[in-house]
Amino acid sequence: MTASITVVDLVTEYAEILEPDGPGTRPAAWFRPAGRPLLNDGMWSFWMLPGETYRLAFDGTGWVTSCPSWVDAHVRRLATLAGSMAATLPVRTDAGALTLDPAHTYALQPSGVDGWSVQVCGSDHSHG
Repeated sequence: MTASITVVDLVTEYAEILEPDGPGTRPAAWFRPAGRPLLNDGMWSFWMLPGETYRLAFDGTGWVTSCPSWVDAHVRRLATLAGSMAATLPVRTDAGALTLDPAHTYALQPSGVDGWSVQVCGSDHSHG
């Protein structure tokens, strides 16, 4: 069973993306958990789009982030702005941060008008 933990505190940025079935561009709001870009061949500063769900799973090195619409084979890991591997998500609780547990996977998905929720998806007993 999936249990909601809390709402993730997000920072927004404006970007232009190509329309999937047209020659023009349309404005799109991109998001990220505050201070949490992704590392790949470089740094993806803002990487979340409304309507998508993102999965976080620990691979022994860091938190690999995936999305069903990402069809390439790149490994994208959750990072800090300084470029190190992140192990927490900033959340709207008194604690201010959710420490990610390598024994679980997580889903980040839209919640409400401008919010995002982070949910525990299950246990991954292959790590730990």
